[in-house]
Amino acid sequence: MAAKVTIVISPRDRYSGLEQCIEEIYRVTDPALFQLVVLDLGYPRKIIKNVEAILSNKSNGEVLRLGRMIPMDGMRRVRGRIDTPF
Repeated sequence: MAAKVTIVISPRDRYSGLEQCIEEIYRVTDPALFQLVVLDLGYPRKIIKNVEAILSNKSNGEVLRLGRMIPMDGMRRVRGRIDTPF
């Protein structure tokens, strides 16, 4: 079954809770229903390493490194790579 939606996680004003958010998504949602894209817009290196560890055994999750930019610019840049509702 193809993914029905893409979940895009983009940083806002703080970084706490990212790992817990990702783990909760996988805990309560059938992975066949979604793709997960975490936008790295300058997250601290330790947090990205933790996220990569969480996603390492998930076939439907990825970290997309875009460098420092505001979240809305990151969303605009990723929009063309997504072929589902997001």
